[in-house]
Amino acid sequence: MLCIMKLIKCVSLLILLIFRYFIFQRAVLEIKPICENCGKALPGNSSQAMICTFECTFCKDCVDNILFNVCPNCGGGFEKRPLRPIHLLEKYPVSKTEYLKPVDKDKFQSMLDKYKGIDPDKR
Repeated sequence: MLCIMKLIKCVSLLILLIFRYFIFQRAVLEIKPICENCGKALPGNSSQAMICTFECTFCKDCVDNILFNVCPNCGGGFEKRPLRPIHLLEKYPVSKTEYLKPVDKDKFQSMLDKYKGIDPDKR
């Protein structure tokens, strides 16, 4: 009986650890290495990286001067991308996948006309 109780306790602990692992892994922000529009390098410690709620990543220059704080993919606004603490970069490194998809200004214009000047929380 004691052996069965220990087994149940071990299995329960294992399930909890697996659950925590998957929850934490999915909660980690993907640090994309370049601006999706111009291809400018945006390393993990860049103060020029901006992201929308879906982690679309653009440089501050593109956000301010081309996109006017309107994400071309979702229509949301941008915020400064948080910096990953140096001690966690080895365990959770910057992504090596480069998402380069320059904005088609003609297609983007209708979204820009719809959302430019409207606060992101009111879109």
